[in-house]
Formats: sequence, structure tokens, C-alpha cells
Amino acid sequence: MVERLQAAGGVAGLPEIRGELQFMPATPDADGAAVWLIFDPVRERYFRLAERAAALLECWRGQSRDRFITDLEEEKGLLTDAQEIQAVEHFLRSNELTVEPLRSAHHQGTGQRSQFDRFVELARNFMFLRLRLISPARFLEFVLPVVAPLLSRSAVYAVLGIAAVGFYLVSRQWDVFVAEITQFMSFEGLMASLLALALAKLVHETAHALVATKYGVRVNSAGVCFYFGMPLLFTDVTGAWKLKSRRQRMLIDAAGVIAELYLAAFATLVWAFLDDGPLRSAVFSVAAVTWMTSLLVNLNPLSRFDGYYLAADLVRLPNFGPRAGALGTWFMRETLFGLKRPPPEYFAPQTQFWLVIYAYASWLYRMSVMLGISLFLYTAAFKFLAIFLMLGQVTVFIFVPVRRELQEWWKMRKDIVSSRRGVATMALCIVVLIALFVPLPKNIRIPAVFHGSQVNQVHLKRAGKISQIAAQEGQLVQKGQLLVRLDDPELDSKLAKANHEIALLNARLARLAAADRELNERLVLMQQLEAQKAEKAAAERDIAELAVRAPAAGVLREMAPDLRVGSWVPKSQMLATVVAETGAVVEGYISEADRQGLELGRQGRFVADNPMVGSFPVKFSFISSTGVKAIAIDELSTSYGGSVVSQPDSRGDLKPSDAQYRVEFAASTPRSENAIRGVVRISGPFESFAGTFFQSVFQVFIREAGF
Repeated sequence: MVERLQAAGGVAGLPEIRGELQFMPATPDADGAAVWLIFDPVRERYFRLAERAAALLECWRGQSRDRFITDLEEEKGLLTDAQEIQAVEHFLRSNELTVEPLRSAHHQGTGQRSQFDRFVELARNFMFLRLRLISPARFLEFVLPVVAPLLSRSAVYAVLGIAAVGFYLVSRQWDVFVAEITQFMSFEGLMASLLALALAKLVHETAHALVATKYGVRVNSAGVCFYFGMPLLFTDVTGAWKLKSRRQRMLIDAAGVIAELYLAAFATLVWAFLDDGPLRSAVFSVAAVTWMTSLLVNLNPLSRFDGYYLAADLVRLPNFGPRAGALGTWFMRETLFGLKRPPPEYFAPQTQFWLVIYAYASWLYRMSVMLGISLFLYTAAFKFLAIFLMLGQVTVFIFVPVRRELQEWWKMRKDIVSSRRGVATMALCIVVLIALFVPLPKNIRIPAVFHGSQVNQVHLKRAGKISQIAAQEGQLVQKGQLLVRLDDPELDSKLAKANHEIALLNARLARLAAADRELNERLVLMQQLEAQKAEKAAAERDIAELAVRAPAAGVLREMAPDLRVGSWVPKSQMLATVVAETGAVVEGYISEADRQGLELGRQGRFVADNPMVGSFPVKFSFISSTGVKAIAIDELSTSYGGSVVSQPDSRGDLKPSDAQYRVEFAASTPRSENAIRGVVRISGPFESFAGTFFQSVFQVFIREAGF
């Protein structure tokens, strides 16, 4: 059969198969079906063929299409049609397995590709770039006899024993082992981890290549590949597909992980015997990184690493990732539209269920890995590279598949509209699109406090000792009237010292004037005099702040209960409130996003937290032009049970976590001497959910665009 396939020609329209291709039998599928392999030695790629496809290619020789159909029926007892022949031609040409210079549909369109298609190809090549650096076949054949004892079953058992002893010794000092994890937080720890990762990957790939060489698979190339932009070592062991022994293929797949576990076991044991120092930290990095990458990454079947190929051989489903993806796409279409089309492949119900689960789980896992790598690069390395990588990932793995799927839906539109479930799904999609893109009035909730009259809070600007209380609660005060006077001996001493220094400097200047001394000395004394005058002025300003005065005319309310002459009071403490006799007001804070498009004069409604108070209408009257530096209304801060997220800083000021703007609303309602907390509900501008989302994304991009 091999000779006939290689000699197959193309007459009367049938393309000729390349003569250097190698055809060989492969391990049967899980159901026992025969499988053949086509090996392309030029590109070092393998293609699996079902028994029927192999039979078709066996009769693929210098005859017309009609003659080919006749030969296939006479020799193989198989019937075919033009559609199946066209599918075989497409397979051969699209994978460049033909001699004639006919281009596949993909290549035919390269001259007319759009800029978007070029960008997609560039992004895909960047994320899956492979650089072949060396051909290690001779080196591996030379080294194999030396390392052969490490590839034996006895060596595996010995390493398992070493790992057990290492874990036992580490358990005796587990707190010390765990404490060393903090070293990864430093730059030196990060560099050590990267070096340990490079060592682990070198051992990993060398082990793959050595085991492949042991079973007669020639490793022709090794180098560096880029997985979503992250550089990784690789050795090309695709020749393992020609092995009929499933056990040998699985050993090649598992060799890298086993070698890393060798390294991790030895590093764990050595760490237990070392003293604290750089060498012990380096060994810890090797042990920790190797254990994590082996168990969490390499053995994970959701990514195309060793765990995937091990799982494929274990369940005898080669190439099950793309097959699961096709099945997942079919399942999605059937769920959404109920087309009742046959699946791309028939599996047992339980196998089909797990393949569908695998398809969606692997998609979510790859998305998480992509975003994680991008965020890591963004925070720890290059912002521009991370943004470019993320745009490429979103385009290649989200936008392009979605666009391709929508194109398939358009091709199936007749079947979709003839299905009840399809009509229901499309109607639901239209409703969702309307909900996403139709502008609706924005309902804004503003945390606020109602004051039955204009209320001014009086805070202490400086700490000090109370020397005089000049007003009492309930007293009518005028603007600027003294309420409390404080003393600060330190300020008094500072002022006295400045006055003394000024007097001395004036006296020295007077003597210089009388004696007509050097001009340079006079200039120095004058500079010192100006500095002391500045000290005096600062001390006088600070002392003036010790006199706490009424910020406005009104009734003095809510005086601090612990005010006593002779007691010390801290800075920023609220002393009292001055309630004006007229002008009820609602004060609050609004976020950056909610303030957009909100106009003065708009009507709203204040709803009190206390249901006994009820609600009443308010009118938007004021908004600050810039964000506040601190939340002045304590009741609205999360530190005091409010909803404005803020935390006290070192000086005790309540700093908001994001931009907040102070707002005021006029309220025509009976006066109240007590502050009432609640929210103002007000209608904002018309916005759609999609518009709000893209605006938020754009704001984040602008905020983080500083390179």
C-alpha cells in the first residue's frame, strides 16, 4: 500500500501526491479502528488518517475522476461521490501534500488579505513563534549511554525514596520552608526564580529528547518557542507519533515531568541539610519552582503541554483537543438553535459529555493564562508589550473565533429560522442587544446627609490645651465670634525664641552700623533676621488658629461633651456645629462616573435611612469643580457606617479610594436640628449598558496609558 500511495498520480484533475511523503500504520483508536499516518519530512509534520481515507488515497492514481470512482468500487468495494473527492483534494492541498503548484483557498486569498487579516497572522505568529537553534541528534546519541541508568525503573524508585526522605526532613522545619516563599516578592527572588525555571526547562526538554532517542526517534531540532509571548525551550519529538507502542509514547511524554521531579526531589533533600545563606535560597528556588511547574503546569491537560499528550495517549484519543473543540461548537449550536445535525464525530454519551466539558474548560483556562501573563508583564515588565500582547490575544482568541462563528450562523440562517429554538434564541439575542445598546435614563444614588438648616462643622485646626470656653451649646453666635481658645506652650516658646533672636540680630546690626564693619557680615545678619521674622510670622499664624471662631452666624449645636478648661484636645476633632436659622440643605458626594452629564437644577428625591423620616424632593444646586481631598462628612464614610469608601490617613483625614465630588441639594422641607443620613435618587443622562462599559474601559486605558 505504501508504494502505491507514493506512486499515486494526478491525471484529469486529480492532484499528484508528493513522492517524499511517508505512509505508515499507527496505533489503532480506542474503538479498535485502524489508523494510518502520513509523515511530511520537509516540515516534520504528521497527519492521521482513518481507514477509509487511507483506502481513498490508495486508489488515488493516474486516472480521471470517474475512473477513480470505478477503481475504488472494484478494488475496495467502497462508494464515493464528488463531494468526498473534493474534501480529500482540499485536505491534500491545504496541507501542502501535493506536487502541483496549486494553492489552497487560504493561500489564494493571501494577495487580497485585509490589514486585519495581516494583524491576526502577525499576532498569532508572535504568540506561537518557534525558533529552531540547534540539531541535537548527535549529542543525544553520544550522551544517551551515560544517562541511561537514570532512565531505568530502578532510578525512578530511588528518586521516589529520595523525595520521601526530603519531604520528611522538610516537614521537621516546615515553618522555615514556608517562610522562604517571601523571597519571591523581591527582585533578587524573582531573578532566582527565573533562573531556576530556565534550569528546570532545560532538564525537562533534554529528558524528552533523550527518551525519544532511546526509542529510535530522531530529534532534529531544539530551540526557543514563545507561548503567549513567554519564552520556553523546546525539543522537537513529533517523530514519536510513528511509534506503535502506546507505552513508549507515554514515556516520552512523561519524561520531562519525571526529570523535573528528579531535580525537585534532589533540591528538596539538599535544602534540608544546608545552612541559611545564598546557596540555600538558590536551592529552595529550584525546588519550589520545579514542584509547581511540574504538578500545576506540565501535568495540566487543559494546556498543550505534557499532560495533554499523556491524556491523549491514556484515553486513546489522539488530537482530542481540536476534536473536543469541534464537538463543543456543535453542542453550542444544537443547544442554541436545535438544528438536529449529526455531531462531527460519534462518541459514547459519557465520552461526548466529558469532551464538551473539556472544550469549554480549556477555553476558559487559556483565557485565564493569557490575561495572567499580560497582567504580569504589565505590572512587572513592559506596559507597551503587555498591551500589544493583550490586544493580539483578544483579537486572535475572542474576536476572530466569534466572527467566524457568526459567519457560520449566517450560512445556516435558513435552518435557524425554520427551527423553533433558533427563532427563540434569535429573539432573545435581539432583546439582549436592545437592552445593551438602547439608551435608558440612568438612576443615580448619591450618599448624602440632610441638614434641616445650613450646618457648618467646626473642626480644630491644631492640637492644644483649652484655656477658655467662650460660648455654650444653644447660644446664638455671630460669624467670627470666639468659641474656644487653646494654648500650646511649644508655640509660645517658639514665638518667644523668635522675638529674642530678632532683638539680638537688630542689636548686632545696630552695632555694625555704628562701627561701619564689613558689608558681608551685615548681609549674613540681615538674612538671619529675615528667617527669624518668617519663623515669628508662622508661629503667630499657628497661635491665631488656636482661637476657634464661628464660621457663620447661627445656633451652636452638638458641642463635644469632653470640652473642659485645662484638657488637651487633638487636631481635626469636631468641636461643634453652627446651624443657620434658614436654608435647609442636603450634602453628599458623587463619583467621577456618575457626575458625567448631570446638570444643575435637576430634580431628585432624598430618601432617609430611617424609614420614620420618609422622603422629600430636592433640587441639585452645587457640585465642586475638583475632587475632594478628604471626606468632611464623617457619617458618609465607610469608617463610620456610610457608603463612601474611604480610609483614615496618618493625619486622621478620611481619604476617598476614588475621585469624589461634593454636591449640595436645596430642600424645601421643615427644619430639623439633627443630621439625617440617606441617599439622593436622581435621574442622570440617557446611557446604554454597552456605552457605559466601553467608557469605563476607555477611562482605564487612558489612566494606565502613561508609559
